[in-house]
Amino acid sequence: MDQRRLLLLGLLRLRRMHGYQLGEIVDRDLSYLADFKRPTAYHLLHQLLLEGLVQEQRERQGERPERRVYSVTPAGEEEFFRLLQLQLSSYQPGYSPGAAGLLFLEALEPQQAAHCLEQQLQGLEKTLALLRQAAPTHGHERGGYALGFILARMEAEHRYLQGLLAEFREKVR
Repeated sequence: MDQRRLLLLGLLRLRRMHGYQLGEIVDRDLSYLADFKRPTAYHLLHQLLLEGLVQEQRERQGERPERRVYSVTPAGEEEFFRLLQLQLSSYQPGYSPGAAGLLFLEALEPQQAAHCLEQQLQGLEKTLALLRQAAPTHGHERGGYALGFILARMEAEHRYLQGLLAEFREKVR
């Protein structure tokens, strides 16, 4: 299931938006949920339009150029609820690119392994800090459940990597 379709339909259910607004939200607010870039959002928006799940209206504000504003159609509403229920009722494993490296971690000397784990932890800690800063501003009505879920997964990963690092530091001694 493509969660990006769910995200776009859900955002457009909240309010009508022009493509640039939608792209801004995708870039700024949704990076922790999916690998979702602005060009992908525009492409998917076009697909949703062709499928009749969103509609387009042209609007002009003052002297500004005309722009396209998108909203969800009744068929889009149905698809949104279908995707929402499907995603919430099924488990989808998350694959971590770092896990493949952990499979072969013992191929490195303990000191090298510890160094690599330290670097990975530093990157994870930076990301955790950014998301924790965002957490208080995202109430449950604005992504709080999703952000809480992502934070819990990342914190579990952090604890695991800390324990693994301690194990390899002990081997260096």
